[in-house]
Amino acid sequence: MKRLLCSLIAICLILSLWVAPVAQADDYEYRTWLQSDSRWGSISFSSTDTISKTGCALTSIAKLLVHSGAAPADTNLFNPGIYCEWLKANGGFYLDTGWIIWSTAANYSPDFSYHGAVTFDTNASQASKTATIASYINDGYVVVVQVKNGGHYVAVDKVENGRVYIMDSAANGPKELFGYANSGVTKLQIYKGPHNGTGNIGGTNPSYFDTTIDPISHKYTITSDNGVNLRAGIGTSYDILTAIPYNATITVTEIKNGWGKTTYDGETGWCTLDYAKAATPSVRGLQVTPPTKTDYLIGETLAPAGMKVTVLYSDGTSKVITSGYTVSGLPAQAVGTQDVYVTYQGKSAKFTVSVTKKEVVYQIGTYVITSSDGLNLRAAATTDSSVLTAIETNTRVTVTLVQGNWGKITYDGKTGWICLDYTKLVEQAATPTEIRLTPKKACILTDTTLTAKDFTALLVYSDGSTEPLTEFTLTLGDVKDGMIIATATNGTLSASADIKVFDSIPMGDCDFDGKVAAQDALSVLKQVVGKEMTGFYKEAADVNGDGQISASDALMILQKVVGKIPAFPTPEQAA
Repeated sequence: MKRLLCSLIAICLILSLWVAPVAQADDYEYRTWLQSDSRWGSISFSSTDTISKTGCALTSIAKLLVHSGAAPADTNLFNPGIYCEWLKANGGFYLDTGWIIWSTAANYSPDFSYHGAVTFDTNASQASKTATIASYINDGYVVVVQVKNGGHYVAVDKVENGRVYIMDSAANGPKELFGYANSGVTKLQIYKGPHNGTGNIGGTNPSYFDTTIDPISHKYTITSDNGVNLRAGIGTSYDILTAIPYNATITVTEIKNGWGKTTYDGETGWCTLDYAKAATPSVRGLQVTPPTKTDYLIGETLAPAGMKVTVLYSDGTSKVITSGYTVSGLPAQAVGTQDVYVTYQGKSAKFTVSVTKKEVVYQIGTYVITSSDGLNLRAAATTDSSVLTAIETNTRVTVTLVQGNWGKITYDGKTGWICLDYTKLVEQAATPTEIRLTPKKACILTDTTLTAKDFTALLVYSDGSTEPLTEFTLTLGDVKDGMIIATATNGTLSASADIKVFDSIPMGDCDFDGKVAAQDALSVLKQVVGKEMTGFYKEAADVNGDGQISASDALMILQKVVGKIPAFPTPEQAA
């Protein structure tokens, strides 16, 4: 007895510790959709065809719409029945045969497109067909395959290790494509959606996210003065469940042979639609393709270029609209991902953008402390450095040097750094805008070494003022075509100047400024009368080559300047 009691206690303990798993919606249910499913199998799309009977093609495309992320995975929102109703409302079947129109079938979603058919050669091998299908899957397409020589259609799930796995809508269909005879695998229909067709779940597609999509339903208003009967089945031979009065509005969830399935006054049955008028469809949801620009700065407004808003109506139709909707979520005030909502007639869809902080370039000037807690003055431009003192909010300070987002100030007798992210510029100081570089020598000889002392540099500010620039980096280029380029750099600013380079000082250019001018003749005359001058190059003054500097040299220089002589005589000519 004690042993039995212990066993019972142990069982109770095990049961008390066991927690039943929480049931979750199967996001992958679409893979197992069958055309014969009772939820949609009886829906007709021609006088003789139903989904259960011949709906393998539309069921396969429905699977691929979800598989590629172009339709939501929730079976309550999208399934072969909903898709069939949409196809019927949007010309998706040939009227004479009831066959699906492959290109029109892609129009259900703005993010799903048809890319044509591929017909295999009659002698193509299984390996060749596998390779062809794999190439399309690898390029991001999704594929419907015609098998049984056109008697059946299946959707490709994936290609793995040389095997083509399929999602078959037939109740007892194989898991692999070549469970069907290779000779009967004859044709491919190629589509493309937002995802790459390797098992991504619809509804998580970042190019649109449907937040409130209702199932397709058809609204009808009863037009018969006597109303119509709601019957237990299709036809007048079935029992009457209740009467639907004149002008009543009903929701039809399924249409077959001119009869509509509806629920009225608590009864679900069928009524003839010969005495009913289709009501204006309501909006059941939105699909939004986001704009081209999906990266924004804080405070930046939406750039709508490339955005497409598609309205989904209750009767299965859809329409792209360009106005009448509202957009919320931008401009954003925080860094990170931001949901942007598009709303139209009570229905919304959203897409996600990335928001970053605008890079602020701080300037020297007067700032006011904006932080409600005040701001610390630190010993260095880092939060790890010691605090020198605290500065109260709304205090004005003068920043004399900027390093990133830190500013150097002097406050209460202490010099340190503050973080400028918690301040506001109230008066900007003049900032350097350019360097003006002037060489002290217009010409040099080839053996001359130039340094910063051979140049005059000015720093020009935004208010037009200037000051001498004494600290800069001088860079010299190579001599080219008798010219050398010198470049002065200070921070982000730079300027260049050209200097002529000669092997020897040209005759007549007595001040060595690179040209022969009247000033050179005047310098010669001053030299003749005994007035010594700095920067006078005697070796260039004896232009007539007589061995002495005289007024004759000054006269010849003037003749050269005014064009009376083409050149000075050579030493040979002078001799």
